[in-house]
Amino acid sequence: MLITVGTIVYDSAHNPYEVIEPIGRGSFGIVFKIKRQTDDAIYALKTLPTEFLERREFDAFKHEGQLAVEINHPNVVRYLFFHTGTQYPSLPPYIIMEYAPDGTLDQLLADKRRGGGFFDNQTIIQMFEQLISGMEAVNAKLIHRDIKPDNIVLADDHLKVTDFGLAKLVQQTTRTSTFKGLGCLPFLAPEAWKSETNTIQMDIYSMGIVFYEIATLEFPYKVATGDPQLWRDAHLFHAIPRPELINPAVTPNLSQVIMRMVAKRTQNRFANWEDIKTALSTDIEPTRVDDSDLVKKAVKTRLATDAKVEAERLRRAKEEEEKHAFLKLVNNQFKNDIVEPIKSFIDTLNSEYHGEKITLTLDYLRVSMAFPSRKRVDILIEAILAENFIREREGIDALGRSYSSREVCIPHLRGQKVLAWGQLSGTDGRGFNILLLEEPGSVYGNWVVLLNTSGFFPGQVMQTRPEPFAFDLTELEQRMPAVGALGKYSTEVKPLDMAYIKEFIAGYFS
Repeated sequence: MLITVGTIVYDSAHNPYEVIEPIGRGSFGIVFKIKRQTDDAIYALKTLPTEFLERREFDAFKHEGQLAVEINHPNVVRYLFFHTGTQYPSLPPYIIMEYAPDGTLDQLLADKRRGGGFFDNQTIIQMFEQLISGMEAVNAKLIHRDIKPDNIVLADDHLKVTDFGLAKLVQQTTRTSTFKGLGCLPFLAPEAWKSETNTIQMDIYSMGIVFYEIATLEFPYKVATGDPQLWRDAHLFHAIPRPELINPAVTPNLSQVIMRMVAKRTQNRFANWEDIKTALSTDIEPTRVDDSDLVKKAVKTRLATDAKVEAERLRRAKEEEEKHAFLKLVNNQFKNDIVEPIKSFIDTLNSEYHGEKITLTLDYLRVSMAFPSRKRVDILIEAILAENFIREREGIDALGRSYSSREVCIPHLRGQKVLAWGQLSGTDGRGFNILLLEEPGSVYGNWVVLLNTSGFFPGQVMQTRPEPFAFDLTELEQRMPAVGALGKYSTEVKPLDMAYIKEFIAGYFS
């Protein structure tokens, strides 16, 4: 049975409530205004999920609901009854809760933005203190994991935390995406993107973003899409502007409290709500008048320095992650496109030949094959990283002055960026180069081979090499601009052909 206007629902004591009207929609269901028929008291009802993958999920759901009902605090919406669907089998799961008639914090912030001007510091501190007290009560039982202004309501000048009925138990690992609070990507702590463990510090981070909005009336991250990858990058790598740069009236201490709540590294973030209350108390206890200007100036300067240091750390961290992701991509494509077919071919040769076996040695971006003939074939691939292609450039400017500069000179082949390159070579010196070229619009690249032979240039003494041959990586960088031109060497560019590579390898087996 679906709950809709006119439906009669019940609490644990079998008191009847009439569903009057829908008043909102949360992350997991519809919120209705309901009236208890015994005394006309007004409450709210929230519908809940009805499907569970396994019994363990359902049991955890019930347990969390029971814990939510136990939370009783002026700054937390009171849950009167958590119906799991068992006491009244004809009714789906729902929560009967305290009715908050004065809207949400999200609506209050929107009204304030339209009206112009910021909340004064005293109001900001009072709002912070109420939310801290409410979160202390919630976190004593649960990890919320869906903190945002929409889940904070107003009633009789009190801010009240709500929508925690499906939160996680302290230290419990997240189960399925049904319970992750998919609407909270803009508020999700950095470690939540990398770990499945729930902690109070995740809630502190999310509430820190709410505090930032209260203090500045702006959201700290400028992400104009719901793409989870962009939100992940923002939380992990984007520096947040200090609140006083947006609202100059924010005191250095208030700014520090907020910035420490949203610190990306947990070791730099507040560990509990009590420490946040203690830090806020500095704003309540005024600094000595004769020291106040000096203290504010010194702290402001230090905060600016800290912000620059953190921004640089985040830049380096993002570069490092992108580097590792790129290396992983190149290695995986090398393994899938080249190594696995070679390995399968060698396994077949070894199964058919009953004498001494071919030895295949695999390493990161390397393959070595040792044959019974005592010959070898080696493959070496190197990913192209910008840090390895910083080159000094010298020239003459328009005024005839000499200059030098440092530039990143990533190799290109016929206009296509080289993602990785290397060589396949045998013990007799024969071989060829292998390149992975960027494919526009694709995550993956395309492999090509360079078949190098001696060219013909009149009057030039030729250096004899077995053909085809592979340039070493130093030569390869110099050779790239000359591919296709007449000169000492001739280079044919061909798509990767595993049949050709297998035939080449087989030649060393005999």
